[in-house]
Amino acid sequence: MSDQQLQALEKALALKERELAIIRSIDLIRDTSPEPKPMFAAIIKLLAEHLHADLCHLFLRDRVTGTASRRASLENGETHPELAAWIAGTRSDHLLQLEQVTVWTGDQLLTDDPAAPISSGLQLAVVPIIMGTDERLGAILLGRAQLPFTTDDLQLLRTAEDQIDSAVIQGMMYEENRLRDQAVRLKQDELSLLMDIDRIRDTVTEPTTMHTAIVTLLADRFKADLCMLFLISPDSAQVELRALNDRSQSLGQLDQVMVHQLAQEASLLNDIALWSGQKLLSDGSSQNAFRDLQLVAVPIIMGTTDRLGALLLTRASDTFSADELHLLRAAEDQIDSAVIQGYARHKHLQFTRELDTI
Repeated sequence: MSDQQLQALEKALALKERELAIIRSIDLIRDTSPEPKPMFAAIIKLLAEHLHADLCHLFLRDRVTGTASRRASLENGETHPELAAWIAGTRSDHLLQLEQVTVWTGDQLLTDDPAAPISSGLQLAVVPIIMGTDERLGAILLGRAQLPFTTDDLQLLRTAEDQIDSAVIQGMMYEENRLRDQAVRLKQDELSLLMDIDRIRDTVTEPTTMHTAIVTLLADRFKADLCMLFLISPDSAQVELRALNDRSQSLGQLDQVMVHQLAQEASLLNDIALWSGQKLLSDGSSQNAFRDLQLVAVPIIMGTTDRLGALLLTRASDTFSADELHLLRAAEDQIDSAVIQGYARHKHLQFTRELDTI
């Protein structure tokens, strides 16, 4: 065997070792990091290291818009901060139509678009992510500013392409399952809350006790530090505090005038609102713990126009999540109904007492 043949054999063997190493590494990531975000971050980090890339971006097709959106990024050395946004914005179709590993040069992209945020010496290797034979899911883009990608580099990416596809698809399926499980749990939480409110409405007849039970239930369910029910007085047309659950003893720290102003404002809302708790602080207050307070305002409406009051829930530890706001909206009719029933019973008792007096 000649020296030339021996060198070729050693080169081929070195490439096979690189291929085997990257395949094993991707499989390890897929087995140990099932959640999409850490998995995607680990994959692009691995590819950037193996390919000595200055940048690496993962783009996935958005199922709503159909365009490519960036899901993970890594940049080393010479950076191109606007490149990923430009790729997603102007070359999304090109990115999602590729059928094999492809190289784009900076000169080529600048010829197509002289305003492209890219240096002429940059080379980009694009690895399409395809499920089955024709469903384009996205692409991974690697960039090198100094050294062009070699035939061995491109072969390495071709060899790793199936593992990359499999890992990304696994991450997407994990996310879909997580969202589906989350939706099921949210529906279960909705049903549980609705049933609890209905139980209070059906079993508690005394208005003040019913209202207190409602605010206690909501404070417990949403881990609120403070839950207040205000009803509008028919005499003054102003809100009055009717029920309270103050597990953190925080009401006394707040500006009472401002609290009533917020309750009055909440009673005029058409939908649940999330407000910053800084609106609740007294002028010049030194209670720094309340700077991050979050407040949810829930208007109490009978029918479509008859406003009866509002619920206010506050929490200092963290903000109310989108799921929690969704849960409150789902239960809003039951909350309104229970409060209105208690309100009607209060009016009935008041009327009965007036008759007895006469």
